[in-house]
Amino acid sequence: MSVRKFFPMGFVSGLLLAALGIVGCSSAAVDQPEAGIKGDVEKLLAGSLAEEAGLGPLSADCDTPPPLEVGQQWKCTGTTSDGGVVEVQASINDEGHIELLTTNLISEVALPQFERVAASNLNNEVGTSLPADSISCGDAPILLGADMEVDCVVSMPSSGLEYDMVMRVTDLDKFYFALQVANEPRSVVEQES
Repeated sequence: MSVRKFFPMGFVSGLLLAALGIVGCSSAAVDQPEAGIKGDVEKLLAGSLAEEAGLGPLSADCDTPPPLEVGQQWKCTGTTSDGGVVEVQASINDEGHIELLTTNLISEVALPQFERVAASNLNNEVGTSLPADSISCGDAPILLGADMEVDCVVSMPSSGLEYDMVMRVTDLDKFYFALQVANEPRSVVEQES
């Protein structure tokens, strides 16, 4: 699950929804509010979204938004202190709020749910009966690279053996991913090395 934040348009730039004319599907032109929205969205990304994501300070940068109408989208990024890049899709939703949606981040809050779904998927695919907590992908937010892969470990409760597993995420919000589990447990692989 990605991190999703909503901000009323009036909150973001000090403009009222009525002044923007963003009510339902209607819109009205305002003298270049996009530049103000860009800066304010960058502040929100570097502030509250960065705090919620749990990656530390972010240096934010956004494209200049298109005309401010319901459904319009633009891209932003937040760069971590170690050079990681959080990709964010900014948009104006049907309620006239600005929505910030991370597209390559598994939040610390969502990570246990990914792990539980992965255990359930393995149980269904392989016919095992792994407990929900048998998969660990760490305990910190995960910033996905271009390959959208996460390194995890599967622990077999009956034997105590651990297997490396790669989770390739295809849809963050719907918890869609492919799993690839190593053929040999970690202890066997480590002894052969």
